[in-house]
Amino acid sequence: MAEDPQPAAPAAAPTAAEGKTLRWQIGSSALQVLEHVYTMEPFPGLETRRDLARQLNVSARQVQVWFQNKRQRERKISKQMGLFSTPGLPDTPATTAAKAAASAGNSGGGAGSSSADGKAAGDGGGAAAP
Repeated sequence: MAEDPQPAAPAAAPTAAEGKTLRWQIGSSALQVLEHVYTMEPFPGLETRRDLARQLNVSARQVQVWFQNKRQRERKISKQMGLFSTPGLPDTPATTAAKAAASAGNSGGGAGSSSADGKAAGDGGGAAAP
């Protein structure tokens, strides 16, 4: 006569009391759609994300996060390959700084190099300090 003190929770979704949501398991057809849109537009606008969300039956935020993660994965792969930037994506501030440091190291032009107009780098054109 021993009854289970807690009834079994439905397997489909956790209860609100748990405060957790299930992770989005991206199916192969949804992945194909997302990948196709990514190749055309790595930074989709709000309407595109909403349309994708309706089509895939998920939230627009989930679609947004997928695109953010995809761009980050692309950057990571490019970095592992020794590339400074990821083709098709704008450079991050860190990438821009790394490119500048590498070009300064390769060109031999340090702080004392001069620009095309003959002024020394950092020279505002004013009088020299005593």
